[in-house]
Amino acid sequence: VHLLLLDGRYQEVVALAERIEGRAEMSKITQGIGPLIDPPVTRSMALATQGWGLFRRDGVVAAGRSEEMFQRSLKSRSDNAWAHNWRGLVLHAVERSSRIAEHELHEAIRYNKNIPPFHRNLARVVSETNISPFLRLRNEELIQSCKRGLNLCPPESYWNWDGLRAELEALLYYAESLKQRKLPDGTRLAGVESALDDEAVIG
Repeated sequence: VHLLLLDGRYQEVVALAERIEGRAEMSKITQGIGPLIDPPVTRSMALATQGWGLFRRDGVVAAGRSEEMFQRSLKSRSDNAWAHNWRGLVLHAVERSSRIAEHELHEAIRYNKNIPPFHRNLARVVSETNISPFLRLRNEELIQSCKRGLNLCPPESYWNWDGLRAELEALLYYAESLKQRKLPDGTRLAGVESALDDEAVIG
């Protein structure tokens, strides 16, 4: 699925996730030579992947259907970090000022703090929403999110496939430059591009 997302083959992602969801219903928890197969976990991940694939394929018009998928995913497993992450990105794309979106990204990190893109996504959202008004405390949060993501993603990391480090470094430079300027709380900054304007984003 990850490779299909990288290639932008979203229809195939949706179709594959639908098949996996259907088969998960017929599975039992089993332990063979490989890892444990847990139907609720498999179903939750399949539903979340459907939601993200639909949104990436169809854009904002699919947000309602994606939300349905994410809700079903989280009902199956409330600790699905990827479901929280993708839901946060979709909510942010639909409504920039949504505090629920940022909460979902924090939830993703709470359930799995070792995924570098989660920290990148939170940093992007904080950067995009800390504009009018600018708050120094939020800017510090952006700096810390960038640093955590960079610590988890050395240059040779698998997660650096799309230049994740370069993006985190750019966000960190931006935030630290604002900090050095000692801007007062309430300053109005120019807008920035949406996190989802980049077609390379897979979550």
